Amino acid sequence: MKWKNPKPRTEKGPPSPSPYAIPLRQGFGGQAASGDKRLRGTGMPVVHGQAVERLASGLRPVKSPMPIWGQWLLWVAGMGALAALVFSRLSLRGDLSVNGSALVFDFMVFLIFAGAALAAWGALDAGIPGGEAKGKWKVGSAMLLYGLAFLLFLLGQPWETAGYSFHIAFSSCFVAVFLVGLVSWMGLGLLIRANAPLDSRRAGVWAGISAFLVGLGFITLHCGSHNLAHICLEHFLPVLAYSWLTGWLGYRWLCPWKRKPLEK
Repeated sequence: MKWKNPKPRTEKGPPSPSPYAIPLRQGFGGQAASGDKRLRGTGMPVVHGQAVERLASGLRPVKSPMPIWGQWLLWVAGMGALAALVFSRLSLRGDLSVNGSALVFDFMVFLIFAGAALAAWGALDAGIPGGEAKGKWKVGSAMLLYGLAFLLFLLGQPWETAGYSFHIAFSSCFVAVFLVGLVSWMGLGLLIRANAPLDSRRAGVWAGISAFLVGLGFITLHCGSHNLAHICLEHFLPVLAYSWLTGWLGYRWLCPWKRKPLEK
């Protein structure tokens, strides 16, 4: 019987360098020395670390945003303060005591302000990256309430078609809805801007729907006109017209971080 001589044990030494190894510069916090191919402990090429350093230069840590419900309550408080300011300058409509006892009028005003509140919540949702889906049904519901309020005016409120003075009326309610809505939009925009929305144009439109529904609600409590053309053109129509405009304003103002170039 023949015995095989065992192979002598040899200790493994460091692997031989690859002929394709390319010496790279030191980077990413000095973790890799000259001649190393990858960052120690990460397995990532040094050139990738250098790219990350360049992209992250100038960035600052950010605070977590306030919960959406907290932002919404802050918006409600702001709208209450705005109402107190507006109606300290504007008088309430003369027939409010009569209309206030009418269920149709009360429900119409409720639908307008409920739509504003829902659209504001949806716009705040859109301010959080990935939150657009949560806000879509809220804004859709707000537009439904807006349409129902208009139908209530047509079917349940007295109106007339004669006596519409276009130029005089156009310079009052149409502008008042714009001014009230603009202040409301800017207040809501400050909250959305801090949330860093990805689709700033959509967030601007949704915030505009909320803001100009607030303007519609305020002017409904102020203006006692029953003229159909006046109510349609100067009360309800500005909600749609101005909301479209604020989409373009929102694209420029609500998301400034998208337009900041990377530092070289």
